[in-house]
Amino acid sequence: MPMGSIATRSPTEREVTSTLSPVSTPLLTRPTCARPSAPQVTTSASEPTPLRKAAFGTTLVVRAAPTMIRAVPSVLHVQVTAATMEHVVFIVLGSLIIFFLIVEPNGLARLWQIAKQKLRVWPFPY
Repeated sequence: MPMGSIATRSPTEREVTSTLSPVSTPLLTRPTCARPSAPQVTTSASEPTPLRKAAFGTTLVVRAAPTMIRAVPSVLHVQVTAATMEHVVFIVLGSLIIFFLIVEPNGLARLWQIAKQKLRVWPFPY
């Protein structure tokens, strides 16, 4: 075959019949392999994935909680040094971690599940 020429091929019987049929089908199909596929996990847009939940919880603890703790002295009009405030942040966050490990070893996700379950049947607890 000379350089620069385009290779052409003749259409197969399947391609010819598929172009003649009124239903639109793909011209070329790939043979499928018998591979085990991963289970399809579908989540709705209203329910976040576990990864999003973990990222949100981490952001809440690492960013939002220290910011709120640091804002307390200014709200109460109390003079506190920066070093003291950093120590208070560590103490409060450590206390929260210990508290949640004692109260609910399955984590905040389990507490949230319990709260949602109770709110679903709230007016009729029996």
